Amino acid sequence: MDRSTKLLFVIVLLAVLYIPACLFSYLFFFKVINYVDTGIYYRYATKDKFAEDIYFSEKVDAQTKVLSTLKTILDLQNKEVPSNKQQLFSELLSDEDLLNKELVKNEAFMSYLKNKHLDISNVIFYMKQLSNLDSTILSGSFYFVALIFIFTLYIKFKFRIGLYWIAGGVYVFSNLTLFTSGLFGNLFYPFMSWFGNMINQEVVYDDYSKTMNIFLPTIKEAFLSYIIFDTIGQYYQDRKNKIESKKIRNIYYSVNLALVGLRKRNNSALKVSKLQIDFIGLWKYCKRNKKDPELKEIKNIIKVNLSEFLNKKNSLKLAEAIKILEEVNSRLVRSKSVKEYIDDTRPQQNH
Repeated sequence: MDRSTKLLFVIVLLAVLYIPACLFSYLFFFKVINYVDTGIYYRYATKDKFAEDIYFSEKVDAQTKVLSTLKTILDLQNKEVPSNKQQLFSELLSDEDLLNKELVKNEAFMSYLKNKHLDISNVIFYMKQLSNLDSTILSGSFYFVALIFIFTLYIKFKFRIGLYWIAGGVYVFSNLTLFTSGLFGNLFYPFMSWFGNMINQEVVYDDYSKTMNIFLPTIKEAFLSYIIFDTIGQYYQDRKNKIESKKIRNIYYSVNLALVGLRKRNNSALKVSKLQIDFIGLWKYCKRNKKDPELKEIKNIIKVNLSEFLNKKNSLKLAEAIKILEEVNSRLVRSKSVKEYIDDTRPQQNH
């Protein structure tokens, strides 16, 4: 399987796994919050004013019988009591006028609110926040999973430019939907409805609309986050490449100049105890570029022939030093990685 086929397969696989991964992340976030501090929910619902259920706790109900008032409202709406607070508040808020009217009738609750310097608007806001808790955490899950999948493609497949094209497509689609007040996004509802019928799953328009309202902004922000991180990473990569380029050019020209100097000596009795060449830096560069066969051989040459020399434990005969440098030089010339850095017109270091 070639790289393009593998990449396409992974993209399709991630698209299929996206919704299940979001649901898993959604449940995971709830578990984390429940484990760390359930007060997080109440701070969220009260704009960080309270870390507990200030309106409908058992303690408050013992004073005000407010839960009985809520049960009365559901009875008036001919509805059963839901199993969780999010659904309960959502049902009660379906008729906000009735909710206000019945809560005001509860004098004990109104007196309690007054003593806390609160009013009905605070209660309604609290209920709206908690009723939207599921969609709020789901939005975070959509964003978080999308970001993980994007960086998976970026890191594993180096799919950098491709992700920019996809990000551009998402931005165009999102902005067209925004600027047309949803008209453009609704063009795809018939296709989604048809696809739902194909898999025996009815796609209700309200669910489609809610999903689009959550999905598009979170995906767009995930791509924006990727672009920000990529821009920062590219800056440091360019900076690193610039430093490395200078270092490799210096090494390349140092080898050439050292060879010229040694050949002029022409005395077999001479020994070389020091060379103005950064062999350690060259060895590290070769180690990082394992796919280049020439650099791989240079790394072996340094390890076998120069390890003791570099540790100041030995010196080299002149002929031996020339032979080693000629081998290193010939492989540097043939190395594709090194060729990218070389400027043949200007040496970078004086000797």
